Amino acid sequence: MYTGFTETAYNFQKDNYGRGGKSNDPVYISVQDSSRVNNANFVTLPDGQPGQMNMFMWTKTVPPRDGALENDIVIHEYTHGLTNRLTGGGTSECLQSIEAQGLGEGWSDAIADWAHQSSEEGVAEDFTMGTYVNLRGIRDYPYSTNMIANPLTYGSLRSRIEFHDAGEVWAVMWHEIFASLVEE
Repeated sequence: MYTGFTETAYNFQKDNYGRGGKSNDPVYISVQDSSRVNNANFVTLPDGQPGQMNMFMWTKTVPPRDGALENDIVIHEYTHGLTNRLTGGGTSECLQSIEAQGLGEGWSDAIADWAHQSSEEGVAEDFTMGTYVNLRGIRDYPYSTNMIANPLTYGSLRSRIEFHDAGEVWAVMWHEIFASLVEE
C-alpha cells in the first residue's frame, strides 16, 4: 500500500504517537454483514474519526460467500479510505461528484488488480475482479489489454455515467499503463 500514508497524511491510526494528524481513527471492519447483499463499502470520515469498512454477504453462489474473504474487495474498499483521505486533505470531502466517484472506483479496482499481479511473469495478467464471490466476477469485463476481452476506452465514459461503470473505464486504463510499465 502507499508508504507515505502517515500520520501527517491523515492515515487511519488509533494513536499517532505525537507525529501529527489526529489520533483515534482506526478502521473498524464489519464482516458477514447481513444488512445488505452483493456489495461492500468504506465510510471515510474526516481525520480523527474512525473509518468503517462493511463487508456484506454475496448471494451469487450457493452457499453465499463472505466478501471479507475476497482479497480484491478488501483491497478495493481500503483504497477508498486511502484515496478519500489523501485527496481531501483529511476531510474526506473531495471525491463527492459523480466524476470523482468514478475515479475513486477506478483507483480502487486498479490497486486490487496490481496486488494480484505477479512480477515474475514480465507481463500483466488479465484480472477479473471478485471471482470468489461471483465466479464470473463483479465487473462487466476483466481488466485486460485485449480489446476483445475488454472493449472499454476513454470514449466509453460518455455512456457509462454511473460511478461504478465509469470506474471500470478508469481501471482498464490503469491496467494498460501497468502493463506497459511491466513490459519495459
